[in-house]
Amino acid sequence: MMLAWLPDIDRGYGDAYTRLADAIEGAIRSGRLKAGERLPTHRALARQLGVAISTVTRGYAEATDRGLLESTVGRGTFVRSAANASTARGPEMRPMERMYVSAVPEADIIDLSLNHPLREGAGKSLGDSLSAMIAGSDLDELSLYHPPHGNAEHRAAGSEWLRFMGVEADPGDVMVIAGGQTGLLSILLAFARRGDVVLSESLTWPGALAIAQSVGMRLESVEMDEEGIDPERFEEACKHFAPRLLYTMPTLQNPTTATASVGRRQEIVRIAREHGVLIVEDDAYGF
Repeated sequence: MMLAWLPDIDRGYGDAYTRLADAIEGAIRSGRLKAGERLPTHRALARQLGVAISTVTRGYAEATDRGLLESTVGRGTFVRSAANASTARGPEMRPMERMYVSAVPEADIIDLSLNHPLREGAGKSLGDSLSAMIAGSDLDELSLYHPPHGNAEHRAAGSEWLRFMGVEADPGDVMVIAGGQTGLLSILLAFARRGDVVLSESLTWPGALAIAQSVGMRLESVEMDEEGIDPERFEEACKHFAPRLLYTMPTLQNPTTATASVGRRQEIVRIAREHGVLIVEDDAYGF
């Protein structure tokens, strides 16, 4: 008996076939799809989703490559058993995890696919810091509720860090977040609404693409030059899209490493003010 299953491919990151594979993976992880269950035929699912048959074919193929499905000519496509899936590529990783996990873990290879801190000695430093914290802290305090914007001492430390960077900020205006993706998600939810346009460089951080899609915002690209965002193209985009926000990384832009001059930054600010566009500056590499 064929499974009456209809995935949601309107949400997620990537092309429609990738979102279909992601939906299959999510359904298997949640238990909605179980080992041995038969999926709809390519034609039937394409008709239900309103997409081309080739999209379903590519989605099923991607899910098969991940070790999630197996097909038998004349029988159909089935959820793969755990035993068979154990030897296939990457079923243990979620879609966003695959984006950030190195494909070349060999020790003699220098992996430039991701930018991350040098790790030599980092483990010992972290261990020493944790030991000192445990020895000198009242750990009962850590089990209590904390302010959602961070403890006062942490916000004060953030204010000192910003002062080192040349930015004066009162600790009361500093928020402690759980990483760049959490920060950008919070900003988008606070200052834009579903359906709003957010501008970014034509090549940008993959996490920003995923976050904007997850909250239903349109991330439109602006052409770049050797300093990052091209001012003329930015002004054209402001007139055409009436965007709410500009997400930009003007220092060591990810992934191009372009850095904007002071004059370029001032020009981008002038245009943004003229069109009422809020600038979200990702300064992860400013230090």
